[in-house]
Amino acid sequence: MKRLFLLLLMGCLFCPGMVLAALPEQVQADFNVVSGILVMSVGEEYIVDLDARNNLQVGDILTLVRP
Repeated sequence: MKRLFLLLLMGCLFCPGMVLAALPEQVQADFNVVSGILVMSVGEEYIVDLDARNNLQVGDILTLVRP
């Protein structure tokens, strides 16, 4: 029983390290630069020429880099 508990504890300690190793790649993929055009503003919202092909989802936050 103690041996099983020790193996389970060691597994829990080593798995997060493997998960965190892939974290920088995921963050970089989330913050890839995408070029697009601001088409027009509609009240507080904006229409851009980006879509799912550019991996853009409803609710994503965009940053205007240059006018």
